[in-house]
Amino acid sequence: MPLATIAAAGEVSMSISIWGGSVPGGRMIGALITSVVVAAGLLGGCSSSSTDPVSADERPLATNRDLAGACANPRTYFPRADAYAGEAPHPITAFRTGFLDSAEEVSSTKWSSNRPQQWLAVDTPRYQLVACLGKAESDGYLRDCAFESGAVPLHRGRYEVTVYEVKTGKEIGRERMRGTGLDGSGDRCPFMVWLDRKMLFTEPDLAEFQRALGKYVDAPLQPEASSTVSAVPRPVTDLSGLCGKLGSALPAAIGSIPLKDSGSQATSQNCVWEGRGADRLFLRVAAQAHPGRSGSTSNSQDLARQIYDISKTTMERFALAPGLEPVPGLGDQATVAHTDGSLLVGTGSNRRTYPGTKASLIVLARNVTLDIGWSGANLDYETAKPEVIALAREVIAQFPR
Repeated sequence: MPLATIAAAGEVSMSISIWGGSVPGGRMIGALITSVVVAAGLLGGCSSSSTDPVSADERPLATNRDLAGACANPRTYFPRADAYAGEAPHPITAFRTGFLDSAEEVSSTKWSSNRPQQWLAVDTPRYQLVACLGKAESDGYLRDCAFESGAVPLHRGRYEVTVYEVKTGKEIGRERMRGTGLDGSGDRCPFMVWLDRKMLFTEPDLAEFQRALGKYVDAPLQPEASSTVSAVPRPVTDLSGLCGKLGSALPAAIGSIPLKDSGSQATSQNCVWEGRGADRLFLRVAAQAHPGRSGSTSNSQDLARQIYDISKTTMERFALAPGLEPVPGLGDQATVAHTDGSLLVGTGSNRRTYPGTKASLIVLARNVTLDIGWSGANLDYETAKPEVIALAREVIAQFPR
C-alpha cells in the first residue's frame, strides 16, 4: 500500500494512505487521509480568538482563496473589493465551514460555464458579496459511498448561510440552503475524505444558490435599503428582571410552582421552576447577554454565535428521535430537540432515577443565547415543544428596542 506525505513548511503535515475504492456502478474513487498534524499558522485566522474584532485585509486580491478570511473566525474584510451598491448584478462568491472549521471555497466546477458571471465567476476584486455556509447538517440520507476501508453515508446537506459585504464585512442577510439530491450520475461521492469522517454532505448547486441568494445578487438595491442593509440590531446589555416578566408565557402545568432566580445578574438570568410532586416538573430558562472584546459590544454577536454553535453541537449528541429540529423565525437561529428528561435523586445506595421527557431549545437572538429546558415524568414532547418555543418568543419580546 503506497504512502505519500505532504508537507507545507510551518503550516501542515499530513500522511495520506491511498486505497482503491468504488461506489455502486464500479467507478473508482481514491484517497482516505489518515492523519493530520496541525502546526502554527494553519488555516489563517480560524484558530484565533473569536472575540478579536473584524479587521481589514489590505492585500491585493488575486484569487478567490484570498477572500477566505471573510468567512473565517475572526472575520476579515477587504477594502480593495467593490462596494455592494448600485444596479444589479452584485457578484457573489461562497465558502463553507470545512474540516477543522476552516473556510473552504464552494466548488462550482460542475456548474455550467455559461452561467451568469455574477455567480462565483468574476475577477476576485469585483466580488461585492460573500456567502458563508455554516457546518453542514443532515437533510436526509441519500446513499453510501464505498471505500475499501468501509462505507461512509452520504446525506443531503442543510446549511445556515450568512451573506456579508466583502468590502466592509457588514452582514447583509441570512438564509437557509440545501445540498443537491441524487441525480443518478453517481458523481456525488467525493474522491477523498478524512478517515474520521462519519458522514458526508452534498453542497448546494447553482439553482439553489440562485433561489436563496438571488434577492441579494440579481435584484437592484432600493434607495432606503442602501443605507440600512448593513444595520446591526442594538446589542442587549441589561437583562435585569427578565425572570419575573415571563409569567403569562409559562406552560400551564407550572401553575403555582414558585420562581427561583438566585444567581441572576444584569447580563445573565437563570430562571428555575421546580415542582416537588410525582410529575417532577422542571423548567429552566437561561439567558446570557454576551459582551465583546474587553467589554465592548462591537463584536458581541460573533461571540454569541460561537456559543450557540457549541451548544448545538452538544445538543446533537443527546438528541432523541426525530433529532435536531430548526425553528424558523425564532430569533436569528433556533434549534429544538427531544432529549432525556430523567432525574437522578439522592446519592449512593439511595440514588434513584425518575424517567422523564424533556424539550430542549437553544436560541441565538442578537448577542443573547437562550437555553430552555422543560421536563417532567408525564410530559409529552409534542406538547412541550410549542410551549418552550412560545416561552422563547416572550423572552425575546422583553429585549430593549
